[in-house]
Amino acid sequence: MEALELCLDTDVVIEFLKDQSSAASKLIRESRDRVRFFVTSITVYELIYGPSYGGYEKELDDVRTFLLWVTVLPLDAESARIAAEIDAMLHKKGKLVGLRDVFIAAICCRNEIPLVTRNVSHFNLITKETRCKLEIFTPEEALQMLP
Repeated sequence: MEALELCLDTDVVIEFLKDQSSAASKLIRESRDRVRFFVTSITVYELIYGPSYGGYEKELDDVRTFLLWVTVLPLDAESARIAAEIDAMLHKKGKLVGLRDVFIAAICCRNEIPLVTRNVSHFNLITKETRCKLEIFTPEEALQMLP
């Protein structure tokens, strides 16, 4: 049986790092042997930017440690193409979401990996209004899917 693959959005990783009793923490801690976890290169940027800007060395160390055991999905040429199409479609419809979320969605769509996020509304808008077919779950929903 293949391991379940899930991409973690930035907000879920932050929840995991800050709250050991959270659903995100439970999902990650209890399923590392059954789930292959990913983050996007955009999430790496977001996770490092905050602590670097604020000078929070402990948080930066926590992020670095976390990144040692997840697979990072890059914003490659195909993901960038998909992101451009998503962003153009959303702009034409007057339904804007943050560019970082567009990049994250495009990377997940390109790699066909479901996204675990707390920002369900932005990603649902992307899948509803564009050709990007992305499975989206909250940490609680992802916990229920575990084998």
